[in-house]
Amino acid sequence: MTSVIDNPGKVAEYIVTCRQMKIRILPPDINEGVSGFSVKDGAICYGLSAIKGVGKPVIEGIIRVALFIAYVGGISMMKDIRRVYMYHGSEHKCINCIEHGLPLTVDNVMASSKEHKRCGTSFLLIIMLISIVLFMFIRVRSIPLRILSRILLIPVVASVSYEILRFNGKVDNKLTAILSKPGLWMQALTTREPDRDMVEVAIRAVEQVFDWRAFLKDNFTDDVQATGQ
Repeated sequence: MTSVIDNPGKVAEYIVTCRQMKIRILPPDINEGVSGFSVKDGAICYGLSAIKGVGKPVIEGIIRVALFIAYVGGISMMKDIRRVYMYHGSEHKCINCIEHGLPLTVDNVMASSKEHKRCGTSFLLIIMLISIVLFMFIRVRSIPLRILSRILLIPVVASVSYEILRFNGKVDNKLTAILSKPGLWMQALTTREPDRDMVEVAIRAVEQVFDWRAFLKDNFTDDVQATGQ
């Protein structure tokens, strides 16, 4: 059946034959038969790639996301990368501190969250998810044309992903909370709690490129005292 997985008519014919022979057909299972049909306990597990409108783009997407998560998690075992992730966390804490109307001091930053909706990690994950959805509808059999379509549509995928990320950062409601969840979960891998020295470095870096005192004065009430150290 896997050999004719791209032929829905043949797949349907074989399924009818299996049922006539009283061979059970199990529903699709990511853990048992992602790329094709497989046998389990005398039954046939339906291949995910045989589902009309799903098929190979979803399988490619699942593999891509799994490899990305495995890579990010794997390099986090390295000492130097753990430090990078700690600095990443301190950067998020600084931005969260400012966006909540607090002066950029070490104590305020340390108390802020290390997750942020507009993180690059979230952006990469959104790109992968958008790619899965997009290529469910753009289906090309020729491998060279398939590769070309992936390359040509990179700007489209990146633009849509950016707008979703930007929307999530600007609007705070139940929808954006749901859309932001996968990226925030991923940040559990790419951010770590920093120490106070790292926070001081992050504050200094922010001050080199951004006047946070003016931002607080312009965007928050007069009772916010923007007099950080």
